[in-house]
Amino acid sequence: MKTCYEYLPLELSYLVLLLGCGLAAILTIRPAKGNPVAHLHTILNPPGHTIEALLAARASANARLSRFLGLTNTFTDPSPTLHTAFRRTARVLLARFTARLPSFPSTSRTLLADLVECLPLELPFADFVQLATFILVSTTLLGAHVPPADWRAVLAVTHGINDLWTLSKRGCGPDAAARAQLAAVHAHLRRWLPEEHHAAPLDLVIPTYETTWRVVAVLIARGGGDGDTYAAPLRALFTAPTDRALCDAAAGVVREVLRLHPPVKRIARVGLTCRWLHSRTLPVFLRRLFSVTHIADVRAAHTSAVWGASAADFDPGRFDHGRLTPAQRHAFASFGAGPLACVAANDAPRIAGLIAGAVLERITEGDVMVRRGEKIGDRRGWDGWSVKKGTCVRF
Repeated sequence: MKTCYEYLPLELSYLVLLLGCGLAAILTIRPAKGNPVAHLHTILNPPGHTIEALLAARASANARLSRFLGLTNTFTDPSPTLHTAFRRTARVLLARFTARLPSFPSTSRTLLADLVECLPLELPFADFVQLATFILVSTTLLGAHVPPADWRAVLAVTHGINDLWTLSKRGCGPDAAARAQLAAVHAHLRRWLPEEHHAAPLDLVIPTYETTWRVVAVLIARGGGDGDTYAAPLRALFTAPTDRALCDAAAGVVREVLRLHPPVKRIARVGLTCRWLHSRTLPVFLRRLFSVTHIADVRAAHTSAVWGASAADFDPGRFDHGRLTPAQRHAFASFGAGPLACVAANDAPRIAGLIAGAVLERITEGDVMVRRGEKIGDRRGWDGWSVKKGTCVRF
């Protein structure tokens, strides 16, 4: 028996479908209200969804990163096979990093000393942190060879990533200037990275560097602005990176930075407004038209009622052993939630803490001094902050 749609011309059938699903969207799509933690988990780990559906929702939300940054990894491609391969590669890199932890201090001291020697007398704070983080991450985690003397090229890469990321949010495709900037970024990365990463150089650079430098920047800012209270655990970890007790002490500082200054404040997932639109025969433009973006608000979850009256305060002690409640552990979502949570969730805080500790040691030794701005920034917003080579420290 034929449905009513089969008696209509194809174009009219789609029009009817448009009107019907549009009405369904109006009736069912609502702004997020209520408990931000529950809402976050509903978006990132919805009950009854397959891993294929979760990967598709993530890839659709990140399609702009494929267009502007040339990403071909699991964040922009819904392939389960690619997802498995990416996680396997990440685990291998993290295992190698862990095996080489004893040499991290000496390697980092050499690289940072060479970097400081090459730099001009003064430069913006964000630039310095980007340089230090990129060189240390790419060398110790990705196996790259980035001579500190190439610091101008490194800044071309880090600025290029920031610029292209910002452009990707504007809703239009990349223009000729953006494509040229991406090509220049790729050319630099291919000079430094191992050959196996040359096809899509940013596939591993973005996940390992882009959020890390912002966490490191806040760690340095917090460490300097509050005397030695927060800097000391990070410097201690840097000098003895395999010490479990020192790692736990530094982890509290890092996790509190991640809670109060999450580098990823909102996580997007794209779904369809009604079940009928999952039909493979539906034109792509209609699927896009009726897609809806759901936002998991990480910052709201990190400052929600479960953190108590001190939710807005910077208090690393809340992560001390035995203090964190199950509800707070559930609300902490800096690395996502559910099956697609970050594969480096257990390692990333230590890596960020080690890099911050390495820089803080250079500050304590007097190799550089930091001039503070009015407020702590993020990807941008470090106005008034600068780093100057010198023999004294002024926070």
